[in-house]
Amino acid sequence: MLGDGHSLVAVSLTHCAFALDKLRRRDEAAAAAGHALAIRTKALGPAHPALGRAAKLHAALLGAAGRHAESAAAYRAAAASYVRRGDAWKARRNLARARARDVAAALAPRRRDGARRGG
Repeated sequence: MLGDGHSLVAVSLTHCAFALDKLRRRDEAAAAAGHALAIRTKALGPAHPALGRAAKLHAALLGAAGRHAESAAAYRAAAASYVRRGDAWKARRNLARARARDVAAALAPRRRDGARRGG
């Protein structure tokens, strides 16, 4: 039996995240992707260059769920991973996505209680 911290569990959670996204269950998809990222971070270490793709998926799903501020932070984490890997193009692309999410968070409509949605 595989433990919660096993890398194959992270792979399964990533597949679940994709399936949940297709079902438009975006918050659950983001949670699954975040859990997969946490497992990979624990297994590989926070500075490992291979974390970029997992961080980018988590960021994209957070954005799809309307959680723009969290999405921007996750895109920045993905960009940092790509910088460590030496992939400047992917780093710049993820920073551009982070800036777009910052704008989306700033423009998000306010809820009735005055708090911003998605942030």
